Amino acid sequence: MNHIDPILMDILSTEERIPENPQINLTFNEILIKATFHNCYEVVKKLVESEEFDKSILEDIGLMNIPFPLYYITMCYKKVMWTGFREEVLPFVKEQQKSIDLLLDLWKNQFGVDTEATIDYKKYEDYFYCLSDDETEEGVFMDPIELFLENGCRKIDLNLFEAVDKFQFSKVKELLEKGANPNANLAPINDNQDDYFNCLDRIGGECSYICTCNIFPLIKEPHGAWYINYPIGDQEIGDLVGWAAHEEMYNLLENYLNIIENDL
Repeated sequence: MNHIDPILMDILSTEERIPENPQINLTFNEILIKATFHNCYEVVKKLVESEEFDKSILEDIGLMNIPFPLYYITMCYKKVMWTGFREEVLPFVKEQQKSIDLLLDLWKNQFGVDTEATIDYKKYEDYFYCLSDDETEEGVFMDPIELFLENGCRKIDLNLFEAVDKFQFSKVKELLEKGANPNANLAPINDNQDDYFNCLDRIGGECSYICTCNIFPLIKEPHGAWYINYPIGDQEIGDLVGWAAHEEMYNLLENYLNIIENDL
C-alpha cells in the first residue's frame, strides 16, 4: 500500500497540510493496527473487508513476545474509556465510546470474538508496571516488612499491596474478602516517603499518568506529518494494556472500599 486512501486520513491526526497521495511506508497490518489503536471504526471495517486482510492478525498482531490479539486493543479501550474524565475532554471520550462499541460489535458479529472474555494482563507484565510473582516482600516495599509492621501497618494490608503490585486479581479479591483495606495508610518509615500512601494511590496515580502522558497525547492531540509513517509498536500497546490492567484493578479496589464504608 503506497498511498493513503482518503478514509485513512482519519488516523493521521495531523495538523500539517498533507500532500496529495503522499508516499507511506507502513504495511497493511501496520495501518490496520494503527486504525484499531485510534478506534477508527470505518477504517478498520474497510481494511478487514479488503482482499489484503489476513485473519491471523486477529490472534496475534506480532508486536509482543507472546500472542496479542488485534481485538484486545478494543477490549482494553472498553475498560478505560468510560468514566473519570474531565469535562473538557468528554466530547472526545464520547466519540471514542461510540467507535469502541462499533468495533466490539464488528469483532463479535463478523469474527465470532468473545468480547466479554477476561484478558490475562499478567501475561504481558513485561510491557507495563507489574511486579513478577517471584519478587520478594522486601523487593516490593524496598525495606524489611518488619519496619512497616512496627509502624502500625497490618500484615493483611501489606499483603494486599503486594498482590495489587503483582496484579494477582484472584489473591486481591481473596484478601479484600478477608478484610484487607485498600485505603489503609502504609505509614512512612523514613523521611523520603509520602505522608500517606495506599493501594488506591498507587493504582490510581498510574491510571492518570498513562492516560494523560502516554495514550491521550497520541490519540487525541494533532501531530505533524511525521505521524503518517509512524507505526504503533509494543510500547504503545503496552501502555494501553497497562492502563486497562490498572483501571480494572482500581475498580476492584474501589468497589470493596465502598462496601467497607457502607458497612460502617
